[in-house]
Amino acid sequence: MTVPALVRRTQLLLSTRRFGHPLRGAAQVDSTNRAMRDWAAEGAPEGSTFLTEYQDAGRGRLGRQWTAAPGVNLMVSVLLRPADDTHLTLLPLVVALSVSDALQALCGPTAGQLKWPNDLRCGTAKVGGVLLETTAGTGSVPAIVAGIGLNVNQQAFPPSLQDKATSLLLHSGQRIDRAVLLAQILADLEARYTQWERGAVDALRETVEARMMHRGQTITLHPTTRAASITGRVLGLSPAGGLRLATAVGEHVVFAGDVSSQPTLT
Repeated sequence: MTVPALVRRTQLLLSTRRFGHPLRGAAQVDSTNRAMRDWAAEGAPEGSTFLTEYQDAGRGRLGRQWTAAPGVNLMVSVLLRPADDTHLTLLPLVVALSVSDALQALCGPTAGQLKWPNDLRCGTAKVGGVLLETTAGTGSVPAIVAGIGLNVNQQAFPPSLQDKATSLLLHSGQRIDRAVLLAQILADLEARYTQWERGAVDALRETVEARMMHRGQTITLHPTTRAASITGRVLGLSPAGGLRLATAVGEHVVFAGDVSSQPTLT
């Protein structure tokens, strides 16, 4: 499916009022987040969505490279323009939860588990992730570009990723219509974002916790803000979306880091 065809087909399937209106695409860009930041600077309204078949400088969290085979996956960015910065730190989890909603709706309850802070998993393998970046906004509240990358119909991965990555096709055994998937993601994102706007953050946080990997398990986490790793039992999320860990010296709340060890039940 070409980009114009994917855009047109998605537009026909949209049930949203804001998200996906308007929807643009390009066969190849360096990064959908960069393309969306440029569009935002031109005055794009909230909900504007940009997709591509291939990005040659895509990035994940912490500046890591994100690569995906062209023509079979989903690389998309959505523009958010929050009215205020209340509960802003929860937005990455809200976006990840929205994608999880869509994956579970299309591929069943074993798809779209959340690995804090921004990974989406099918079993133990990564199927996608989200990356939020700020850009110029109005007043004191920045606009936010929410990038979403998903392995959809990719059939194979390099040897270095075979045990770490999967696709919805490999997980479900069925090809996924990317237009249907994108329309579902935008519908779920609009619903969850509206919930967040209305201040229902406790319910959102509880739903995220229910889908989180490692809850109740002991993990080793490497924070990005300090050299020493932390080992502790995952208690859940703080009100601001940080990961709560029960350690030997008390509770720690971490807002950025990587879980690198295999968890063990305690």
